[in-house]
Amino acid sequence: MGQKTKVKTLTDLGTLKNDILGGSTIFALSADGKVAAGISESEIPFQRAVIWSGDNWATKTDLGTLRNDNLGDSTASVLSADGKVVAGTSRSDEFSERATIWSGDNWATKTDLGTLRNDNSGDSIATALSADGTIAAGMSEIDTVTKEVYRQATIWSGKNWEKISLGSLRSDNLGNSQVTRLSADGKIAAGYSDTDSKTIQHAVIWSGENWATKTDLGTFKADNSGVPQFMGSPLMAPLP
Repeated sequence: MGQKTKVKTLTDLGTLKNDILGGSTIFALSADGKVAAGISESEIPFQRAVIWSGDNWATKTDLGTLRNDNLGDSTASVLSADGKVVAGTSRSDEFSERATIWSGDNWATKTDLGTLRNDNSGDSIATALSADGTIAAGMSEIDTVTKEVYRQATIWSGKNWEKISLGSLRSDNLGNSQVTRLSADGKIAAGYSDTDSKTIQHAVIWSGENWATKTDLGTFKADNSGVPQFMGSPLMAPLP
């Protein structure tokens, strides 16, 4: 008997452009796979956060941005399990990159998660969600205490998306860090952080009450030095 040919169903989800030309990418799926999220080129010269849903994912929803004129770039990076909550980034009227939640009917409600700065200015990104969509995580700029501008791992949770800074593995708690994944219940955060070596980043787990317990996952080297090749989230390019 001859070999059976495996039939694969490939569905081109297209783009937000009227002629469906240009590029698009999926970064997230709902648990049942019926909702997809990512970015797409659009008629306006911006890359936009987009949801594909409905039969054969044929319904495209441009999630827009936080800007009053709804222009600029945005990215849908992660979905809740039911696909009803989207986390990602959007340009704001101040041209900052802001961690954003899209929720509600047709994901039309946009929530700017803000930053860890006292004046709420600067950049932030959201790259992880709990399964129920009530806890978001990523990184945010913090207030400048040296000449360096640091972006640190951040949790947003609660009714008003209160912010919690997770700090870093450095003994002075400065440096850069980011949450790239959350457990389903949101109680464990995973990502990376600068260490006291400053040029070295290690994989890290935040757990416990308010994610205050930091666990340096280290490397395979006997002295725990080196870089464990944890390069952060593939969903987002580094902030400018």
